[in-house]
Amino acid sequence: MLMSWDRSARPKRLRRKHKRIVLLAAIVGSIMIVSITGFWDEISGDDSFSVLGYVTNFFSDEEKQTVWHGLSDEGKAIIQKHIPSTK
Repeated sequence: MLMSWDRSARPKRLRRKHKRIVLLAAIVGSIMIVSITGFWDEISGDDSFSVLGYVTNFFSDEEKQTVWHGLSDEGKAIIQKHIPSTK
C-alpha cells in the first residue's frame, strides 16, 4: 500500500493578496522607522534639548504664566534646576 503525501506538512504559499499586505506593512513600517529616527536625531542633536522646553514652545506666554502659578514650589524648583543656562 502506498502512503499518500501529507499535504498539511507542505509549506503553504502566500496568496497574492497576502503578499501585497506583507509588502505594504513592510513599506509603512520602514517609513515610520525612518521618520521616527529622523525626528529623534533632530531633537536630540542639540545639547541643551529638554522635552519640557520643546513642549513649552507651543504655549503662549499667558498660558505659560498660568501653568507656572499653578505649580507647587517643588515643581518650580525642579523646572528651574533643568533650565539651561543662557551664558
